[in-house]
Amino acid sequence: MFETNPEVKRTFEKFRQFGTTSELWQSTILETHGMVVMNMLDEIIAGLDDDDENVAEIIVEQGRSHARFSDDFNEQTFWVK
Repeated sequence: MFETNPEVKRTFEKFRQFGTTSELWQSTILETHGMVVMNMLDEIIAGLDDDDENVAEIIVEQGRSHARFSDDFNEQTFWVK
């Protein structure tokens, strides 16, 4: 996402400090965030077989929590073609 849409990097304060994508890829900040994202995806995927609304709630909450990072946060920023 950071390579195909630089706006994504600018959306998140902790990633803005990296001048190049290469610097970002080598950072422990991105590595840590990647682990958090993968754990969340694992939780969502594991809950897909459940008939409750927990999965939808997790996804909506993640969207809400990320919206606070930018006044112009929108789905187009994260749409990768």
